Amino acid sequence: MLTHLSSERFIHLIADYRGTEKYEFKCQGPTLILFRNKEHIYEKGFRDVYEDLESKLAPLRTFEVLNNMDPDIARAYNLQELPATLFINGQGKYSILYGFISKEVVEKEVLNIQSKA
Repeated sequence: MLTHLSSERFIHLIADYRGTEKYEFKCQGPTLILFRNKEHIYEKGFRDVYEDLESKLAPLRTFEVLNNMDPDIARAYNLQELPATLFINGQGKYSILYGFISKEVVEKEVLNIQSKA
């Protein structure tokens, strides 16, 4: 299940996106963050893709940032296109995929980023 990250929670759990430390991620394990707009045409599709990932790919943590509520976060990471998915491996390595991506692609990228730990 995707847990919503407000600006404050993002700073507390992920990184301080407001400064030069924005790529110093605090995540201790693999983390996925979906950036999207609140009323996106793929909203049900997002649930279908991301809903059970934490139980299937433990210890993965999944979050979402709603751009229309907190646009400064996506802007700080220069995310020009939404939706975008940020994958963090827990050791500071990350990757970003743009657009609506299938469950298979998400799972493959999670395994890929975990192998870079």
